[in-house]
Formats: sequence, structure tokens, C-alpha cells
Amino acid sequence: RYLPSDNMNAFMDEYLNVRSRVSENTNNTARAITTRFKCFLTEVGIQSISELNIKVLDDYIDYLDLAPKTVHNHVKELNIMLKRAVAEGMLESNPTEHVTLPKIVKKDQHRMLEPTDLSIIFSGAGSYRLFYEFLYYTGLRAGDVVMLTYGDIDFNRKSITSLIRKPNR
Repeated sequence: RYLPSDNMNAFMDEYLNVRSRVSENTNNTARAITTRFKCFLTEVGIQSISELNIKVLDDYIDYLDLAPKTVHNHVKELNIMLKRAVAEGMLESNPTEHVTLPKIVKKDQHRMLEPTDLSIIFSGAGSYRLFYEFLYYTGLRAGDVVMLTYGDIDFNRKSITSLIRKPNR
């Protein structure tokens, strides 16, 4: 019977072999996360899976100088990896289940256009100036504006009546 090594590096290498079966993208993500995790473990002197606990993983989270969403992704991948360690009998329980994650604060991805932005956009627009103004004043997506017809404009209500594809309304 095959007994996996308690050595953290050997276990992570074997784990990466398994993750490579899922997809190339999954493998690349797992490789990036385990590489960073290996660096952290080397710095703190941990070589064995049995040395992993909630405190070590909380310290790892503090060690990461990344956005909260990316930290969540690291913890998800570590959770999958350590579930495997539990399944193989290398850990009694998965410490990632009790890790304290940073709070995700949603940021507004879009900023308002400033006069400088507008002057740059409209000065270089050429024959597309009217199209860009239409986008700016209506807030519609370029693809939706392109599909508009004269019949979509309700002159009495001063509105545009058309199906907006993305939200389907």
C-alpha cells in the first residue's frame, strides 16, 4: 500500500500532479498558489504537513500582500489541497475551515468621466463623435447602440425603446 510522505514539499508536488488532470488553468492557479505557500513555509521553518494549523494559515494570510479576493482564492485552493491531506490520513482535520479571512470590500469599478477624459475622447473621435456622444449621454453599450433602429426611438415619450441584450430588458 502507498503511504504518502509527511513532507510538505513532496505532498504539494503530488497535489499539483493531481490538479493538472483538471485543466491547464486549474494547474496554473494551483502551481502559483503552492509556490507562494512553499516560500512562506520555508520562511517559518515548516516542513511537515502535521505542523499545519489555523495559526500557521492565519499567518500565511497576513503574509500575503494581495487583494482580499485573491487571498480568498488562495484559501480556497489550500482548502482543496488540505481536504486531500485529510482524505489520505495525513491530517485529522482541515485547518482552512477555521481560518479568518479578510473582509472583501466592493469597490466601484467605474469612475465618472472627468472633463479632461471627455475632451480626449471627443477631440480624437473624428467621424465617430456622434456615436461616442450617444454612448455617453444614454449610457448604453456600444453593441446595443449599433443595433438601434429609427423605430426604437419614441419621440412622444422622449425615450429609446429597445431590448438591451445583457440584462435582457
